[in-house]
Amino acid sequence: MFVYEDSAKIPTTSSRTIIFPHSEMIDGFDSSYYSQILTNGRASPEEIEKVLEDANRNRVKFKTKFKVLACSFFLLVVLLSIALVLILEWYVSDQFFIWYLSGGIAVIFLVFTFGFYILFKYQSRCSIRCKKAAKSVIENHNEETFRKRGLRWVVPEAFPAWMELWKEYDEEDGTQHIFFAPQKIQSLLMSKRNSDSHNQQNLQKPLLS
Repeated sequence: MFVYEDSAKIPTTSSRTIIFPHSEMIDGFDSSYYSQILTNGRASPEEIEKVLEDANRNRVKFKTKFKVLACSFFLLVVLLSIALVLILEWYVSDQFFIWYLSGGIAVIFLVFTFGFYILFKYQSRCSIRCKKAAKSVIENHNEETFRKRGLRWVVPEAFPAWMELWKEYDEEDGTQHIFFAPQKIQSLLMSKRNSDSHNQQNLQKPLLS
């Protein structure tokens, strides 16, 4: 969730897809290079920035919670270590010091291992929840604004390494592409053939009479 992909693995913007990489400097998605020319004026920079901020908002919240939890855990480990040393120094005689110290270190190691496991699981859960939240937000923006303009936001599997804006319109005439499943395409072809056959029969009737 908080570990970003190597920049070499982030795809580049193409004629059909605009890529908005995550920037650690702004802790969000970088849209500074975006211009309306990239979408033939279909989306303003302000609209793009609004979508990216909404998609990133939940990630920032979970990241803050994770930092607080991680800092609290490590502070607890440090305090336990200090308390262990003080207790051994004050209440344990020299001949048993090493034995009690070894036992205390073992206990602290178990606490540290268990806490690290909890942090790891929490981070994994946050990653899944953030991606789901981002997809929900993006779908709302697609339905309300972008899909009717021939644009569609996509949350990649590598989120939050980058965000994608797909262009589903024809670059030359500006019309929107419509993608059909194979069954739909076959149905349209059959319908067109039947229509062409019917038109040919109507044209031949006057000639026969």
